[in-house]
Amino acid sequence: MNWAATNYDDSDWEQVELPASWEDHSGYTADQVFGWYRKTIEIPKSWDDYGNSLLLPLGKIDDVDRTFFNGTEIGKSGSIPADDFRTAWTEHREYPLSMVDVNFGEKNTIAIKVYDEFGGGGLYAGPLGPLRLRSNHP
Repeated sequence: MNWAATNYDDSDWEQVELPASWEDHSGYTADQVFGWYRKTIEIPKSWDDYGNSLLLPLGKIDDVDRTFFNGTEIGKSGSIPADDFRTAWTEHREYPLSMVDVNFGEKNTIAIKVYDEFGGGGLYAGPLGPLRLRSNHP
C-alpha cells in the first residue's frame, strides 16, 4: 500500500502509454496477479473557485481495481478472490474526487492497484481523463 502514497518514489517504474493491457505494453502475462499504475497530475489553481467536485474517468480496467488520489481511496470495482472474486472488466470507471483532497496548482498523485484473474490485465480501454467538473447544483 506504500505505492499509493504521494511521496512514494516511482522514478524507476516503467513508463507506459495507456489505454493498453499490460500484456501489450510490458509483456506481463501471468494470471492471478496484482499490478500498480501511478500518474502525477496538476489541477489548475483556478478550479478551486468552482466549489464542485471533480470526476476522474479511468475507462475499463481488467479485472478489479482500487483507486487512490493523494493516498486516499476514492473508488473500487470488482473484488479479489479473497473477497469472493467478482470481475468488473466490462465496467467503465469514473470516480468522484472531493475538492478537499485536491492540491490545486500543485502535484496530485493517482495510484491504481489492479488485480487480474485471467486473460488481459490493466487499464485496457478509455477514456482515461480528462478530469471533469461535477456540478453540485440542479
